[in-house]
Amino acid sequence: QKKVIDKFPVSHGCGNNPWGSGNSADSPTFSNIVDSHLSSLGKYAIGDRGWSSWGVNVNYKLHGLEESNSNAYKRYIVFHSWDMISDKEIYPAGTAEGWGCPAISNNNFRYIDELLKNEKKPTLMWIYK
Repeated sequence: QKKVIDKFPVSHGCGNNPWGSGNSADSPTFSNIVDSHLSSLGKYAIGDRGWSSWGVNVNYKLHGLEESNSNAYKRYIVFHSWDMISDKEIYPAGTAEGWGCPAISNNNFRYIDELLKNEKKPTLMWIYK
């Protein structure tokens, strides 16, 4: 239907900062380099559903569709949930930072998972600043 269904707080990569903190919330940086622990901007195709050691133990493989995120699959960038992410915006505190994967709260992920696992058409995720 080409419309936004909902929106949720999402983590971004911590880079050289300790993961789980919010040190770069005011000025995040982005990268497509393996082991940078940073998120990559751009459009992604949401791929296969699989097992995760994080959150509700489900993830979705992400396939970068642009030069800015072409290494996503090689970097093991997946969409998953994480206990450290709030259900609602917590401004100005910001969201805990991970190793580059877009992660949302467990409750919000359960909602999105129900939509994704029943979707027959390709689904696009767009990470932008």
